[in-house]
Amino acid sequence: MSFTEELYKSVKDKWEGMLKVPFIMEMADGSLSREKYRHYMLQDYAYLKEYIGILGTMERMTDKEEYKEFFAQTKVAIQEEINSVHVPNMRELGIADDEIKNAKRAKQAVEYNDYVKAAVARGGVVYGATAMLHCSWLYAYIGKRMVEDKKVDQASPYAGWFYVYAGDEYHAANQSWIDMVDAMTAMAGREEKDELIRIFSDCLEYERGFFDMAYNMRF
Repeated sequence: MSFTEELYKSVKDKWEGMLKVPFIMEMADGSLSREKYRHYMLQDYAYLKEYIGILGTMERMTDKEEYKEFFAQTKVAIQEEINSVHVPNMRELGIADDEIKNAKRAKQAVEYNDYVKAAVARGGVVYGATAMLHCSWLYAYIGKRMVEDKKVDQASPYAGWFYVYAGDEYHAANQSWIDMVDAMTAMAGREEKDELIRIFSDCLEYERGFFDMAYNMRF
């Protein structure tokens, strides 16, 4: 069993539960309010900007050229995701540039970013890569499952969100994350692997909290 298979095994039951959180279900059937989706988009935009910054930190930390290249390419891919998903959605929602710039960040989003930064500071790129893989992989899982299980109403104004994360391009990028973490952990001992599994599980709780924050419109 590869290490990422261990990671998946550690969260698979809870990932199944993520398909049933109110925010996801109401996006899929189209009943989610625009105000809640608006709040989510603003918070996720700011979260991903921080995510790019963490990738930059990891790029500078590693001395392996293949990892440097991966982190550099992923920064570009995340920015393209922002440009193709978040910016058009925010424009459609009437969110102006000043509102994006001055938006108050929710406590849950700040704490999630801070947790990943702390993981990088504590354990280096392997800790950070494992933490960041969770975000990428969970979205790929949600998108694919909801589309394949025909849970997405084609009339939902949010249907496109699911199809982006169910798409081949996104899944190929996520597989690159998986392959890199497997390479990083090829020589890891049991104690380190157990710590990485704990980090991966912690990130799941932050993701669940992020969707709950968006649904309840908390700051």
